[in-house]
Amino acid sequence: MMHRLVVTCIPKNQKVGEHKSSPLQKQLSVIFRIRSTVHSLSDELQAQLERERLEKEEMKKEQASLQAQLFETRNQLHTLMERLGVLPGSSRHQRSRPLDADDEDGSSDD
Repeated sequence: MMHRLVVTCIPKNQKVGEHKSSPLQKQLSVIFRIRSTVHSLSDELQAQLERERLEKEEMKKEQASLQAQLFETRNQLHTLMERLGVLPGSSRHQRSRPLDADDEDGSSDD
C-alpha cells in the first residue's frame, strides 16, 4: 500500500487554527481522494478476478473428474449389457423372456 505525505504551508499572517485552502489545494485534495478510490476499486477488481479465475479452474477440474466418471460408468454399463446379452445385435437381445436358472448357456428349448 502506498502512503502519501501532504504538506501544507500556512502563511505568516494566518493562525494555525484558521486553515484556508487555496483552490489548487482543494483540487489536489479531490484528485488524491479520487486516486485513492480508483486504487481501492482496482484492488477489489483484481481480487474478484483472481477469485473467479480460481473458481473457473476448480470447475474445470470437477468437470474433468465427472467426465472420467461418466466414461467409466458407460464402460461398466456396456460390459454389463454384454454379459447379459442385451446389446443390440447380440443373440440374447431378441429374447422376450429372461434367462431361466437352467437356461444359463443361452440355448432355448422352444
